[in-house]
Amino acid sequence: MFHHCPCFKRSTIIPASNVPPSFMSNSRNTSTGIPQGCILSPLLFSLYTNDCTSTDPSVKLLKFADDSTVNGLIQDGDESAYTQEVEQLAVWCSLNNLELNTLKTVEKIVGFRRNTPTLPTLTVNSTVPTVVSFRFLGITISQDLKWDTHIDFIVIKAQQKIVLPSAVEEVQPAQGAANTVLLSRH
Repeated sequence: MFHHCPCFKRSTIIPASNVPPSFMSNSRNTSTGIPQGCILSPLLFSLYTNDCTSTDPSVKLLKFADDSTVNGLIQDGDESAYTQEVEQLAVWCSLNNLELNTLKTVEKIVGFRRNTPTLPTLTVNSTVPTVVSFRFLGITISQDLKWDTHIDFIVIKAQQKIVLPSAVEEVQPAQGAANTVLLSRH
């Protein structure tokens, strides 16, 4: 692989595996993007997306690395400010040569009323599915804002990593040896 990168203008050749050099592509100059894994990537992405902000005080745009979350307060069933901010985010991405990953885009509605109003389906290039819970910066957020779903997830992860013995058998020590305990799993 050949890289020459003074920030945004670089030449790149990316060979396929097991391909003779005669079949490699020619070098091309690229003027967008930065190499993946570059130590400056997070900082440059933050600077690049700095002007992507919410204009409505009832809607917050949270950004962490390359993840963005739109949080909106919907009062009296009026989701127009929230919907407008989501649409503006999609337009901003399009104008700035970024693509929203619609496969990772979900909508989570949290409400504590007994009769939560049904809101129209959100659409960003395609229909956005509404979910009961989702992971945000490592925490599972559920519809009722309780910790049960997150704790269940953490317990399952811990059980996968920690192997506890299911039985403890005592072994008679050999003559003159210290007491020994053998742990076995059945």
